[in-house]
Amino acid sequence: MEEFLKIVDVFESEIPDITISTDIICGFPGETDEQFEGSIDLIKEIKPDVLNISRFAPRIRTRAYYMENQVHGNVAKERSRILTGIHNNIARLKNEKWLGWKGLVFVSEKKEDWIARNYTYKPIVIKSDEDLLGKEVEVKITKIQPHYLIGELI
Repeated sequence: MEEFLKIVDVFESEIPDITISTDIICGFPGETDEQFEGSIDLIKEIKPDVLNISRFAPRIRTRAYYMENQVHGNVAKERSRILTGIHNNIARLKNEKWLGWKGLVFVSEKKEDWIARNYTYKPIVIKSDEDLLGKEVEVKITKIQPHYLIGELI
């Protein structure tokens, strides 16, 4: 964990607007309450923009399937819920700095609305009747959500 923290610190000092992403598995066999608290502390310290949370699920014929101290499914589920709540708060607070930002974004997909990415790979939702796919457009961020920004064409 110390090495990971050092790497994140170097990246953030060299690239101030970097988007940090990491993964956590909740409920791996033998995970103690103290280890889970350590995971919470780590997430609070590095404040990742993206956190992929998985609950451990034993797969037959794997070493982990036969390991002692399997963490009960409800415990892993609750740990996952706790981490999700903590990360949602972190992500929302981090996205507040983008409110009012203006800049170029690249439109990469169409779902219900257009999805674009800025220079830090932040997802930005844009409502428009224009065909924006594959275009670079200028936007202003008008709203935030925990995991994406909402922008208007300018």
